[in-house]
Amino acid sequence: MNKFIDGVNVAIHDFQNNEINDIDAAIGSFEVDPADTPFQAGYLEGLAGISEHGLLPTIKTLTSGNLRKVLNK
Repeated sequence: MNKFIDGVNVAIHDFQNNEINDIDAAIGSFEVDPADTPFQAGYLEGLAGISEHGLLPTIKTLTSGNLRKVLNK
């Protein structure tokens, strides 16, 4: 679970630091090369969260512990 959350954190960091120019293309790259580690799955989830809900709600979900609750189920 920690590697998954690490992936989400890195996706948020990359987006905040303008290392991702096209979030849809970044998400689409996982269609070509699917996530095969918990870290990659977390990274994809982070990108999808940012794309769907925006950056701040994604950060709030991560820091509130709600993501951890979902993962524990």
